[in-house]
Amino acid sequence: MRKIRILVAEDTKVARDILVEGIEEYSQANLSGKNEIEIVKAESYSKALQKIIESGTDNNYFDIFFADIDFTEDGKGGKRDSGFELIERAFEVCPITAIVTHSGQFHAKDLWDKYEDLKQNGLIVRTMDKSHGEGGSQKWLNENLEKIVTEINEQAFLKDLWLNHKLILNNLNLNKIKICSDPFRELSIKEEIASNFETITMLLLKRKNFNADIILFRLILQLYHRSLEVFIAGDKTEEEIVKISDSNKEAAFKWVADFGKPANDREFTSRQSFLRKLAAFTIDEKFKFGYILNIYRNRSVHPNKEFRPEIIHLLFANLTLAIFMSENKGEIKYQSIRDFYAKHAINFNWIAKKDFDKLIDFLKL
Repeated sequence: MRKIRILVAEDTKVARDILVEGIEEYSQANLSGKNEIEIVKAESYSKALQKIIESGTDNNYFDIFFADIDFTEDGKGGKRDSGFELIERAFEVCPITAIVTHSGQFHAKDLWDKYEDLKQNGLIVRTMDKSHGEGGSQKWLNENLEKIVTEINEQAFLKDLWLNHKLILNNLNLNKIKICSDPFRELSIKEEIASNFETITMLLLKRKNFNADIILFRLILQLYHRSLEVFIAGDKTEEEIVKISDSNKEAAFKWVADFGKPANDREFTSRQSFLRKLAAFTIDEKFKFGYILNIYRNRSVHPNKEFRPEIIHLLFANLTLAIFMSENKGEIKYQSIRDFYAKHAINFNWIAKKDFDKLIDFLKL
């Protein structure tokens, strides 16, 4: 049973009690199916901000955040637009939190522009207007909650992907994983990887808005591939990459054969190929996962009828990157990813499933 953590930030006691009691009734009715609901209440702007910050510090993030906007009645310095500050901070702490405005003020003239800006940028995923005609009815609340919880369950894998991004960036920022000796080059690589991760997260969160999964998945594959490429290359010169990869070629081709691919010198034709960079970085078992990610990327960039990028390829790419950029593979999050894969495996390409199974087996050992 998955736990759904909900933060309710509302300075009006009556409105707060109605919402909390409604969520509790929804939970007791078991409408969420396989979910356990945990509710955290905040009666003021300052209390809500504290809860949001603590969730990041404790790595115990909220799945849903019901945010009032006007906190002038909290008696602790809250302002008319304090809810917007909370929304921005909550998104900063955990961009995959489903942020829902619970307010009757959002359409006021002095608040509308900021509200629209946050919504257009994907920070607000749903609006629950307290002035709604059926705003006090349990049925109305249940319907809205069910839509939110269903979407969270369907995209549960996003949390593992995002947590793996955080793990990688934390390892890089704490220098647990060294990229190169040149501090300026290292900083540049870290910034590029962080930017790629931010783009990947936003694209996946806004996936339904695009209605073009193939284009979206191709872009995300390239971002993951690029992140791995700049990491493994580091500050090695072309001459160093060629020299090391030539000496490692035989061992590298043994891993290539593990995927049923023939060992062929054509793989090393270019002095600047990804495969050379990979062979110059490692010839341990990680090599084969980087190699298959490169195949995905190449087939995605040069589309053919035999390859259609799917969500399984992105999951593979995320975990592969985490394998390369973590000190201990036991730190890598993959339970929700594996659950999603198991649920939808019948829909995926059999070759992609075979690759993914090998990767999961590697993580479990």
